[in-house]
Parts: sequence; structure tokens; C-alpha cells
Amino acid sequence: MASIVVLGAGCRGGSSSKAGTTTTQAAPTTTTPTTTPLTSASPHTTLAGAGVSPVSTPVGGRALLSAVQVSTHDGFDQVVFQFESGGPGYSVQYVDRPVREDGSGKEIKVDGEAVLQVRMENASGADLSGSTFRETYKGPHQVPVNGPAAVEAVQAGDFEGVLRWVIGTHGRLPFVAQVQSSPTRLVIDIEDPPAPG
Repeated sequence: MASIVVLGAGCRGGSSSKAGTTTTQAAPTTTTPTTTPLTSASPHTTLAGAGVSPVSTPVGGRALLSAVQVSTHDGFDQVVFQFESGGPGYSVQYVDRPVREDGSGKEIKVDGEAVLQVRMENASGADLSGSTFRETYKGPHQVPVNGPAAVEAVQAGDFEGVLRWVIGTHGRLPFVAQVQSSPTRLVIDIEDPPAPG
């Protein structure tokens, strides 16, 4: 069973909850894990291409965040950053605490045993290119996942062309990061911890 939460522009109302599945009304999206390795392999990996080493891509075109989606699936949790324009350059890696907010340096509380940082370059939750400010991401800055792998996603900065979110996880678990299209989104899949024993 998968549960999905979609947050962002136009997603403020009309939510319902049924038998362990949480849904907030928004345009549907489909996400499929990749089979192309993007990180180093891990001995207990069941998510194709997953690992714990940092991954990154070059800076891309201007990316304007429009929604953050979280969901739990059989074997992994997923955090999706959806954009109304091209995808950003990104780096994804585990970082040590404390996590500090960009610009202010204020410490940010992130639940979970480990922190997976998602740093997106040439990206923002606001369009500053015109004569008026236009907020493209109107969702919360703290999004609960409450899955076996991920606890929550927290915005850590939107400052000088760098958009940064951190994901609290249940340990340094293998992950896969990839950009998908229609709509453009950066998808982070985090593998569930191995079963005890």
C-alpha cells in the first residue's frame, strides 16, 4: 500500500484520509524508480541503483519550485520536488548536524537519525525575473513523511539562487536521485532499512 501527500500551489484545501492513505487534491503524477545507477551500491540494496555516496549534476536552467510531494511505497519512501520550468542542477548527500538555515545561520530542527541534504542550484520557490515578486511554491516548509525510511522534509534555504531542503531519515540509507519530466521534478527515493535479524 502506498500513501501520498502532495503540497504546493493550488493544494491548500480538499484533503481526505482513508485507511492509512493520505491524499491532498492536486494534479496526479506518476513516479517510477530508475534502473540506472546514480550512486554507489550498498550490500543490502533492493532499490535499483541506490547507494549512500553523494550524487550531483551540473547547474541547469532556471527551476521554479511549485510543489513538494511525499509518499511511501513498498521498499522505499519518496520525496519529489516539482518545478513549473526546467529542472535544477542538484547535489544530494548525507550531512552532519547541526543543519543551519541559509542566510540567517539559524539552526533548523530535523527529526530522524540522519540528514539527507538536497541542494538545488539556480532554483527558487519564487520568480524574481519580472517586475513583481511571484511566489511559485506556497506549501509548507516542513512536510512529514512518517515512513519506514524518511521522517520529514524541511526547507533549509531559498537564498541567492540556491534552494535547499533536508530529509530526516532513519539512518544513512541508500537513495536514488533523478530528474523526471512531464512535469519536471527531482525525485529522491530512499530505501527502507533492512529487516532486523
